[in-house]
Amino acid sequence: MKPTPRLLFPLLVTLCLLAAGAATADEEARYNRISLSVEASADVENDTLVAELFIEHQAKTAAAAALVVNAAVGWGVDKARAAPSVKVRTLDYNTSPVYSQQPQQKSAEPFTPTIVAWRVSQAIRLKSTDADTLSELVTALQERLAIRSIGYEVSTGLRDATNSQLIDEAIKAFQQRAQQIAGGFGRNGYKLVEVNISTGSSRPPVPYRSNARMQMDAPAPVAIDAGSSTLSVTIDGTIELE
Repeated sequence: MKPTPRLLFPLLVTLCLLAAGAATADEEARYNRISLSVEASADVENDTLVAELFIEHQAKTAAAAALVVNAAVGWGVDKARAAPSVKVRTLDYNTSPVYSQQPQQKSAEPFTPTIVAWRVSQAIRLKSTDADTLSELVTALQERLAIRSIGYEVSTGLRDATNSQLIDEAIKAFQQRAQQIAGGFGRNGYKLVEVNISTGSSRPPVPYRSNARMQMDAPAPVAIDAGSSTLSVTIDGTIELE
C-alpha cells in the first residue's frame, strides 16, 4: 500500500531534520580540529661512493658502432666484477642516426636529410662502500670509458637505521606538540584524526661531469670528498581537541 501524501510530508520533514542534525554535529567536530607539523633530522656521513661511466661511438653503420661500445662496456664490467666490494650494473643503451647537415649554399631543390652515420652509447653504474677500491677502479676504467657522474650517498642500511630513530623522535615530538596545543586551548587531550609520515634527504650525490669527447689515454685519479647528508622525517597530522 502506497503512503498517502499526508503521511509522506511528515516523513520528509523528519529526514531533513536528521540530515541537518548530522551536518551540524559534523561541523562541530571539524571546528575543533587543528593541523600541525613536526620534523626530526640528523646529519650522517655519506658512506657509499656511486659512479657512472659511459662510452659513445659513431660509425658508418650501427653494427660497427655497437661493436666498439659493446667491447668497451664488457671490458669495464669484467674489471668491476673482479672487485668483490663493488656492485656493477649496465644502464641505458642508445642507438641513434646521424643525419646530413643542410648545405650552406642554397639550392632550388628541397633538402632532404639522409643518414650518414650511427651513434651508439651505453653506461655502467658502480657502487661501493669501499671508496678507495672504487676510486682506483674508476681511474683504471677511464682508459676506455668516460665519467658521467660520481658522488657519495648514504647507504640503504644506514639510511633505514637513521630514519627508524628519526621516526621515533618525530612521533614523540608530535605527541608533545599536540598535548601542548590542547592544554593551550584549555582542553584535557586530543584525538588523532589523520597523520602522514615522510622521509627525505637534503643533499643528493654531487655529480662529476666530463666531456663525452674527453681524451682517455691519460686517466685522471678520482678524488672527491664524502661529506655528509641531512636525513629528515616529517609528520603532518590533524588532531581533534577533546
